Amino acid sequence: MSTNVIGRNINGLQTILLFGSILLTIIFTDTPKVVLAKLIRNRIKGHYVILINRIAGIALIFFGILLVFRTSFT
Repeated sequence: MSTNVIGRNINGLQTILLFGSILLTIIFTDTPKVVLAKLIRNRIKGHYVILINRIAGIALIFFGILLVFRTSFT
């Protein structure tokens, strides 16, 4: 990111606006996730958490293998 800022000759104010807008975007998208997580914490049972973790793990493994094959054989 900093290479992009230096390479395009962006001045100090534009740099602050760029990184500030990135930071605000992250804050505004993460805050609702935290609020929703607190709301559903007591409603989700333990076995559902394990099931969701297993599904997420399988999905990560699948997409990781897919990325390896796409980059290796392309």
